[in-house]
Amino acid sequence: MLANDQIEPGFENPAIDAQRVFRAVMEGWARPGQLVDVSGFGASTVGIDHASAAVALTLVDADTPTYLAPSAERAAPWLRFHCGCPILEASEKASFVFGSAKELTDLSRFAHGSAMEPELGARVIAAVDSLESGDAYLLTGPGVDAEQRISISGLPDALLEARTKLRRHFPAGVDFVFVAGSRLVCLPRTTLIQKES
Repeated sequence: MLANDQIEPGFENPAIDAQRVFRAVMEGWARPGQLVDVSGFGASTVGIDHASAAVALTLVDADTPTYLAPSAERAAPWLRFHCGCPILEASEKASFVFGSAKELTDLSRFAHGSAMEPELGARVIAAVDSLESGDAYLLTGPGVDAEQRISISGLPDALLEARTKLRRHFPAGVDFVFVAGSRLVCLPRTTLIQKES
C-alpha cells in the first residue's frame, strides 16, 4: 500500500500483461515443474509477492471467492480493488487461496471438488523461500517428460504429506502454484512429487 491508503497499481498495460501472464501460467500448468518467470509486468503489492500478484490479476475476478492466509491478509484491499473478488473469512469455499506454504499445510480446510466436479477444487498459491535452491524434489506424471527434478526452499514436509493423502480422492483435490519473487512453478493434482534424500 502507498501512503495515505492509496492502492498500488496493478498491471501497467492490463490487456497485454494479463495475456502474457496467462500464457506463462498455462505453460506452467502444461509442464509441471517448469520454472516460469512473470517479471516485468508491473504487478506489485503489500502482502503477496510479484508472482502471486500477477496470478491474481490474471485469474481472479468477481466470480472467484478468495481466502487469504494471515501472511497475505494485507493484500485484501488491493485484491478487492483490482480483481473485485470476494475475500472469505473461511477457506473451505474459496476458489483461490493465497499465503505462505508454511501456513497452508492443512489441506482439509480447502475445497477439494468431487469426482463429478473436480474443477471445484481450490487453487492454492503458496509462497516459498526459493524455487532455485533448497531441497531437491522429483516430479512425475502427465506433462513431465519421464521425470523432472526441481529445487524448492521452504516447502514443508507436512504439506507434501497432506497432498499425498488427498490422492486417494482423485480426481478431487487441490492444485498448487508455488511462488517466490517473480517466479512460479505449477503443481497440478495429477503430478506426483517426492523429496529426494
